[in-house]
Amino acid sequence: MTLKRLLAASPLAVLVAFAAHAAGFGSSHLLGGTAGPDFLRFTLACIALLALAVFLRAGLAAPAQRSKLGRRLARALPGSGGFVPLATTLLAGGAFVFAALEASEGHGLQLSTGWLGGLALAAILVAAAVRFAIGWLTRLGLHLAALGDELAAGLALWFTLAPAAVAVRATGPAARLRRGRAPPPRA
Repeated sequence: MTLKRLLAASPLAVLVAFAAHAAGFGSSHLLGGTAGPDFLRFTLACIALLALAVFLRAGLAAPAQRSKLGRRLARALPGSGGFVPLATTLLAGGAFVFAALEASEGHGLQLSTGWLGGLALAAILVAAAVRFAIGWLTRLGLHLAALGDELAAGLALWFTLAPAAVAVRATGPAARLRRGRAPPPRA
């Protein structure tokens, strides 16, 4: 796995572990013990930064790259963005994070189908949400890029026509009027 894919998958795998823990144990305590709330906030902040990066990447894409941008962003995910490889990677990463954080709490990991089923369901839901979010953020970013193109065209037209309007005004009858000072003395 490349570093780019690891950076994209790590917070998602942690989110899978938190979701599976909440599904299995309820809201009695958070995964990670006393550091759990801070760890969850950090994970959500990382996911928000990833979403912002996808949005800005789509918004700042060159016009020639816009047609294939969604596929390029999906390839940055594990398994090149395929649903089954992404869900499998998130399941494996979530299981690792779940086991590591349960061990850090001092709890033994009991092999049961309950938490494995919750972990699998969480991995599937997160993978589906990621696929949806990439498509949605890409379309939103492409709309931003189109708006930027329209704004740039409008500004270019404005800066082309504005000097011409000033030149027309300076040569008309109003240019011969003297405003703001006395007329020259007559001899």
